[in-house]
Amino acid sequence: MRNSLPVKVAARFVGRPVFAEWDYYCGLALTPAEVIDVRRAEHAAACAAAGVPTFALGDYEVQYSRSSRTRYRHAVDAATALLRDHDVQTIVTHPASARHPDHRRTHRLAQECRERTGVDLVTVCERPYTVCSEADGCREVETDSALVASLLPLADEEWAGKLAATNEYRTQIGGLEKTFGSAWMDRDRLGVECYHSLCGSQISVRQ
Repeated sequence: MRNSLPVKVAARFVGRPVFAEWDYYCGLALTPAEVIDVRRAEHAAACAAAGVPTFALGDYEVQYSRSSRTRYRHAVDAATALLRDHDVQTIVTHPASARHPDHRRTHRLAQECRERTGVDLVTVCERPYTVCSEADGCREVETDSALVASLLPLADEEWAGKLAATNEYRTQIGGLEKTFGSAWMDRDRLGVECYHSLCGSQISVRQ
């Protein structure tokens, strides 16, 4: 199953189809292949709400594919080609110390792309695991002195856009509420973003 997605999962245990753990926690009684289609549609809708294009790299979440090195390498190659084709100057991604394994893998992919292309790399605090605020500053513990934090309080229009995009991930909101509480999407938790860029980089966080 891990090396041949998308597939229909036929295996059964005690009369119940085999589901991925997080998907089942979110209330989805679907096979991994079906969930992948749902997640892709949600992601496309979120990107459309944010007004940005989206491209599929062909990689999957660790809950489906924990050992497919070939698929990961293909994703790095595809991402590198996209960066060059679209003349991308900056990658914004998760921190290296992210708690979620998919977020850590995404950072690793972005770092490999940076090494290949020389683009700037900016990391953003891992929500909803980390909450930063204007009052408390950045709560993400960074041990790398080459990183500089920038807090960005979202204006009303920016916050409305972010909330609209976040709400497109309909199937995951229930699971996130059970994990982080019903207030995880409140403005005081998601309305202040925290970015880290490499020292010497002339990146405008607002841009």
